Amino acid sequence: MDTAINGQRSVGAAAVRPRDGAPPRSGFPDVSSSDRVSTRKNADWAEIRIQDTGGGIAENIKDRIFDPFFTTKEVGKGTGQGLAIAHDVIVNKHHGTITVDSHPPIGTTFIIRFPLEVACVDAAA
Repeated sequence: MDTAINGQRSVGAAAVRPRDGAPPRSGFPDVSSSDRVSTRKNADWAEIRIQDTGGGIAENIKDRIFDPFFTTKEVGKGTGQGLAIAHDVIVNKHHGTITVDSHPPIGTTFIIRFPLEVACVDAAA
């Protein structure tokens, strides 16, 4: 979960610039953003929601945030691996899902879901 939260903060750091020319709202020291983490059982899934009140993720990059090496940070400030690794572990290792719901400039919610039961695959089959 730490990787997902760090990735969320990284994307938010440069993802949204207000149209009025004001400084960006998220990811900078002079702007506060609060995070909220909640969990619940949703049918056959365990669900984790990570929500922030930062600047949100711009629509033009939202489809790329899980891509390896994608970053909105300056050169040398980030590797673009955080959300790519989180996606790989959640989806490929744990058979879960990770989705993003972002509403600039209000904030972003990452929804992570893990199945409560995973069918065992017979290696001999």
